[in-house]
Amino acid sequence: MAKRPRNQVRLVKQRSEHPGVQPGECFVFDPHATAADRLWRLAENVPGMLYMYRLRADGTSHFPFTTSGIRDIYGVEPADVVEDAISVFDALHPDDIEEVGRTIIESAKMLKPWSHTYRVCHPNGSVIWVRGHAVPQRLDDGSTLWHGYIMDVTEAKDAEIALSQRERHLRAMFDAEPECVKVVSADGELMDMNAAGLAMLEVSTLHEAQSVPLFQFLPPEYHEGFLDAHRRALAGVPVSYEFEIVGLLGTRRWMDTRMVPLTLEDGGTSVLSITRDVTDQKTLQHELIMAARTDKLTGLCNRSLLVERLQRRLDASHSRSFALLFLDVDRFKLVNDSLGHGVGDQMLLEVATRLRRTVRSSDSITPHTAGNTVARLGGDEFVILLEDIASPDDAELVAARILESLRKPYMLAGHRIITDASIGIVLGNETYERAEEVIRDADTAMYEAKRTGRGRSVVFVPAMRDRIQWLVALEDELRLALDHQEFRVLYQPIVDLGSEKVCGYEALVRWIHPVHGVVSPADFIPIAEDTGLILPLGDFVFRQAAMDARRWSDEGVDAYVSVNLSPHQLMEPVWISRFEDHLAISGLSASRVLLEITETTVMHDFDRAVEILSHLRAIGFRIALDDFGTGYSSLAWLHRLPIDVLKFDRTFVSQMQGQVVTLIRGLVATAHDLGIQVIAEGIETEEQQSLLREVGCRTGQGYRFGRPQPADEIRPQRAAA
Repeated sequence: MAKRPRNQVRLVKQRSEHPGVQPGECFVFDPHATAADRLWRLAENVPGMLYMYRLRADGTSHFPFTTSGIRDIYGVEPADVVEDAISVFDALHPDDIEEVGRTIIESAKMLKPWSHTYRVCHPNGSVIWVRGHAVPQRLDDGSTLWHGYIMDVTEAKDAEIALSQRERHLRAMFDAEPECVKVVSADGELMDMNAAGLAMLEVSTLHEAQSVPLFQFLPPEYHEGFLDAHRRALAGVPVSYEFEIVGLLGTRRWMDTRMVPLTLEDGGTSVLSITRDVTDQKTLQHELIMAARTDKLTGLCNRSLLVERLQRRLDASHSRSFALLFLDVDRFKLVNDSLGHGVGDQMLLEVATRLRRTVRSSDSITPHTAGNTVARLGGDEFVILLEDIASPDDAELVAARILESLRKPYMLAGHRIITDASIGIVLGNETYERAEEVIRDADTAMYEAKRTGRGRSVVFVPAMRDRIQWLVALEDELRLALDHQEFRVLYQPIVDLGSEKVCGYEALVRWIHPVHGVVSPADFIPIAEDTGLILPLGDFVFRQAAMDARRWSDEGVDAYVSVNLSPHQLMEPVWISRFEDHLAISGLSASRVLLEITETTVMHDFDRAVEILSHLRAIGFRIALDDFGTGYSSLAWLHRLPIDVLKFDRTFVSQMQGQVVTLIRGLVATAHDLGIQVIAEGIETEEQQSLLREVGCRTGQGYRFGRPQPADEIRPQRAAA
């Protein structure tokens, strides 16, 4: 056999796709083809291996071409993979085989470059990391051919793993630090925080902490000081600052932090801080003074400190007057009774926060202070001392702002709660000598505000003292009235406005006092609600109404009975169960009972009210929304309420002229479109009846059709002659 010239180079072509070249055939370069010669030598000296890899249409594969670097990468010879690439795949790490195969198939399917990092189990016993990259092309026979390279990246990968391990170790040390360590960007964004800090914020992950603005964890009074400390630290001045935080679950903590500047990789500056929880130390330090001067729940001034400040104000000689506002949260007892004291406490905290924001007050716990004072006396009673009131109107304007703030919905434990407050106002003058006298009169004015409609403020006048004494006495007697059977249930007819035929009767309770005679419901119902006596009283009314309605039915009276429910009854499942017991005893069907609730009751806790009302309808009761137009509901809510009847408040009827008529017509049409019956209250004249019929209202009640009457005076209606 003739010898090949020394400078000729043999290239092994395995499965070449070039025309005229057979598998296993050699390319012999012309000795003058120095460019090709150099290219080959360059390919052989490239670290790793260059290759052509072909995936046949039947799923088998082979390497038509490889450089000798395949020995270093896979420990196989180029000739070993000419027909079949199985020896290469046998060398892959068992944990990586599936992913390598998947990426190859995906590259072939999409004809997108293939890149992957994986492990190879070399025959010499070592495990190496390799990185491959190849560009695919589709051949005429349906197979796919890649041109690419594979490099040994073990050293870089080992360094990466080592770095990752070091980072994990450093992170573990970072999170093991018992004090809060955090990094905050120049613009106040939380960049990093260790586990101790996350626990202090009452969050589980860094992402959760970053999703809440950092200042949300700080009470408002610390915002400015924290910002100043942050700015000074950015300027290169180490700063120490003491402040409070409120965790996501509401836990309040005292923190002592030290801030220092931290230079970032991009050359920017952030702030590194190490923060200690010093709550225990602060608690021990201030325990006695806090107990003596502040309210434990809200942190507001307590009665003791309020009296000190108010007395000092009375004793001082000032040319300008002051005002004292006594505030009571309306229907707060309902929140406690229906949702629990925990939710009640959250509400009081929110009330305190809103009062702080609305009234520019001092948070100092010393008797010598400048500015207004917000105090909590206990329960749901708050007092605001307004300094230097220029005129009586100023106090009423502040009261109006407070009421507006407290009317905004409260989101507590998943419940949307709406409530109001009643405020009594005393204007300071020279007749007062003792602080307790001012508080007493402000309390009296507050009760007058409750009596006359709630959700309002009333300025004290001396004549109120006599009335409050009467109401206090009434409260004592109310507790005995049920036992002494002093209550009566009367019934006011509800009629068809066209035929004037009675279709139902509303049950109304009256107190027949043995000395004072008939006591107005406006006087005793608010007292009953505040004391909780509304529950047994409402139970008595329902029981009596059920028995009377059953007797009417037996006597041929074709009419339902309508019973008013208090907020306490609606929110207490035990009383709903008693309704079913009363129906069972009386034999009256639930469909013969219309339960009336006020819209303020529904809006107080909308979602829970809807749930309970749906349950009542499932039992068979019909539901009426009473006093529509006097509270917070609107047409936008009607379609979500499980109600059958909408009762227009008497104020609509009394003002029926001009645009009011147009408004009522639209409301009636909307209600009817929703399948809701409308009853108009307070109809007193034929003209009002006629107007209501014209706007589409079919049912109503009022003195025009009859006053409340005893049950034994109700008789079957006779047909007109």
